[in-house]
Amino acid sequence: MAKRKKTDIVALKLRLTEELRKRLELAAKDSERSLNSEIVVRLAKSFQTEGLLWNIFGGKGLPEELRSEMHAWIGRLVRALPDMPATEPYEDEFPTQHDSGKDKS
Repeated sequence: MAKRKKTDIVALKLRLTEELRKRLELAAKDSERSLNSEIVVRLAKSFQTEGLLWNIFGGKGLPEELRSEMHAWIGRLVRALPDMPATEPYEDEFPTQHDSGKDKS
């Protein structure tokens, strides 16, 4: 079996609650994205946000136990982000085959 490249698109079976699926579907509609693109964009943004928070709040020079506490705090903050209102729409950085013919203007 060939090794996957970082740019490969892979299928993933996902299980989530109906409530979360509905919220994602509404958000996708508001963002004019497919449900798949909405999920991918939100997931990618959570990693970007976590990295950004870590860079802002640092952790350099802190004892290991404090760094791990800070990492846990940042993780909790990132997990709470979907419940906070967005200040600007996410840019769709991950178009799917279903989005290719869509006019975004």
